[in-house]
Amino acid sequence: MTAVEYKKDVLETYGQLFPTDELVHGDAIEYLENNFEQFDFIWASPPCPTHSKMRKFGVSIGQVKPVLPDMTLYGIIVFLKTFFKGLWCVENVNPYYIPLIKPSVALGRHSFWTNYNVPEMNFVYDVLKIQGEKGIVRNNKPTPMSELVENKKLKNKKLAIDNCVDSEIGKYLLECAENKYSLIELNSPLLEDYVG
Repeated sequence: MTAVEYKKDVLETYGQLFPTDELVHGDAIEYLENNFEQFDFIWASPPCPTHSKMRKFGVSIGQVKPVLPDMTLYGIIVFLKTFFKGLWCVENVNPYYIPLIKPSVALGRHSFWTNYNVPEMNFVYDVLKIQGEKGIVRNNKPTPMSELVENKKLKNKKLAIDNCVDSEIGKYLLECAENKYSLIELNSPLLEDYVG
């Protein structure tokens, strides 16, 4: 696994949670353009604040000003669909507008664009909360992300948590990708039939 992140505190926290993964401190878009051919699966999570319903709500109550949505989201989808031969998943929040490219599936509060089949599944979205010494809890039970609270270098723990995809949803998406891989060997000439 290779993780690319430009926020150093987030990257360091990721490294503590997943010490065997390769960490790259830098621009994820630049890294994607220069290294995409090295991977057999790519997961991309471009910034979501300009797409979120919360942003629209914030504008409606005068809390924040309106901004143009960051179209990098759609650039990544088009890039991967056109040039990448492996499987991919692009994740973002369910937007406040009708998506320019229809998502493959919406699960919880996120939309996912993939080049493999992801059957719809009902996931109950529970807000993750930081509760003192308990760490990060869901339904009053600690979650695997509780370690985030312990990292003193992580400046905005709530933002880091909010940016995480629910672990059950992430696992489900990866299992769907694994099932797709099991159908065909990566070096097969039929691969393009499976990846679009």
